[in-house]
Amino acid sequence: NVLRHSKAVLVSSFLDITGNELRLTITDNGQGFIEKDIADKKTLGLLGMKERTNLLGGSYEITSSPGEGTSVLIIVPLNKS
Repeated sequence: NVLRHSKAVLVSSFLDITGNELRLTITDNGQGFIEKDIADKKTLGLLGMKERTNLLGGSYEITSSPGEGTSVLIIVPLNKS
């Protein structure tokens, strides 16, 4: 998604395990977008990320605004055996 749509020149990702959850944050400095405009679209990239996160019992949050880039936070619970 970043490569195809954002026009970003900088992308960062951070993966962390705290307690029993995995957190993945991906942030770019691209063109951003209006969140409510993308919420109704059935784009496969964002929709696919959200669906896979939900299948794992996790949560998915996207924050963006025009000219300010985009940040995606995915939190997935880790099962303890």
